[in-house]
Formats: sequence, structure tokens, C-alpha cells
Amino acid sequence: MFRALLKTLLLPPALPFLTAAIALICWVRWPRFARLLLFASLATLWLLSLPVVGNNLLAWLERDYVPLTVVPLTGVPLTGVPLTEVSLTDAPLTGERVVSLAGQRVQSAQAIVVLGGGRKTGAQEYGGDTVNDRTLARLRYGARLHRQTQLPVLVTGGRVFETERQAEADLMAGVLREEFGVPVEWLETRSRTTAENARFSAELLQREGIASVLLVTHAWHMPRAQWVFEAAGLKVVPAPMGFTAALDDPQSSVASGPDFLSWLPSARALQSSHWALHEWLGGWVYRWTESQ
Repeated sequence: MFRALLKTLLLPPALPFLTAAIALICWVRWPRFARLLLFASLATLWLLSLPVVGNNLLAWLERDYVPLTVVPLTGVPLTGVPLTEVSLTDAPLTGERVVSLAGQRVQSAQAIVVLGGGRKTGAQEYGGDTVNDRTLARLRYGARLHRQTQLPVLVTGGRVFETERQAEADLMAGVLREEFGVPVEWLETRSRTTAENARFSAELLQREGIASVLLVTHAWHMPRAQWVFEAAGLKVVPAPMGFTAALDDPQSSVASGPDFLSWLPSARALQSSHWALHEWLGGWVYRWTESQ
């Protein structure tokens, strides 16, 4: 509970509002300082609400990753093709950016790990808790990779709060099995953070003799996730999804919209800034903790 509260206070939009409140408290005694602090708070909130800022913050985290594409070498359909008969290569984000993964490293993957991204509590249409949009997107991509590679799947996510009746991994497994028709081999249900996702998943997989995994999470979350999973002793082949940048393709159905809209504040852009700063804060905390 304390950890969740501290994260909330240190990230937008709570932090700018908190500093604005401090400015109002200090207004009578230190008016010059208070005006400066209030201006800085509102300016920060406005900047972080701009799509040009939020999108670029996430894109910076994604800069070292491109999507995986499973390409059959034998010309047979992808579904049901063993991993030894396929080559996983990085699909280009632009016509000039093509980076290949080492085939031997990819073919050494023994399992798919899908990271939880949160839950939607009290969903009336589902009769209780279910996965949120972020987790659902990760599960969809994990299901796609499973069909292409036939690798077994592990889902990871526990209960952040004691009031949560089911572990997030239980909700994830239900969606994969019932809605995507994908079997789930392992459920890691104890973790509350990405670091615990990695530690407990590694313990479970290493007992099964598994040392190398395809790791599924959002591209902007991948730097921190890959770091902690490798620190836990697993070889990681990143399988990022949910990229901020649209595919540079004239036929793409993703439209960025007029450029001037990138300079108008939006709630979605503020959320992007929130997640980017959350990743930087989390990465710094993990590395500081490791150094201690």
C-alpha cells in the first residue's frame, strides 16, 4: 500500500498538483517562491499533457526494440510450425530499419513469458475482476506467438492489494484459455512488481530446466523488464508489442492526425508521460537497490 501511494505522489498528475498545493500554502509567507513554484507546477502539467511530449518520452524507451516477425523457412503455414523450422527476425519500423536477431539465440527459447499489466476491478459485464487493456494486449500477442512457435506459456502477476480475491495470473490464464484457446503451462501468482515477476518466474522456470524465454510486454516497459529478468538468471529474447510509433507504411490503418493536435493537451498524452516517468523511476529504483 505504501509503495503504491508513494508512486502515485511522485508521478503526474499527482506531483504537479501536490507542488501547486505547497505553493498556495507558502503564498503569504514566501510569495515570490510560491508564484514560481505554482508556475512551474502548471507548466510541467501542461507540457506532460502534450502528445508531442508524452509520445516522445515513450518512444525514447522503445528506441532499442523493433517487433518480432515469425517467418516460415519451409513455406508452410505459421500455425503449428515448430520453432526449429522458423526464423524470428525484427520487422522494420521503416523501410530502412531492418535488424535481424541471431537465429541460434532465438531458437534456444524454451517458453513464452507474458507479463501482467494490471486489472480492471469489478467489471460488471464479466461478473468481477478481469484484465485491463494493457494486460489484454499483451495476452493477445502472447497467444499469437504461441500459435507461431508452439512454445509453452507462463503468465505472471499476483495480488498488489490484499482485497484482491484472485491473482492477476489467474485472470490472465482464464482469458488465454477461454477467449484465445491457448493453454497455459505455468502461473506465477506471488509477484507484485516487475522485479518479483522476474524473480519468481525464474525460480519456477529453472526448476523445469528452462533457461531462455520470449518475454512479452509493452515496448516501453521492455528495457526494465528485460534487465530484471536477465538479472534473475534467464536468457531473454525480447518480444515487444504496443509500440507508440505507428508503422511507417502508407497502407497503415494507424493515422497520427494533424501535427497541430500534437501540441494540444490531452488526457491520453498525460497517461503516456505518466508511464514513461514510471519506467524511469522504476529503473532507477531497481538499479539503486541492486547497488546496495
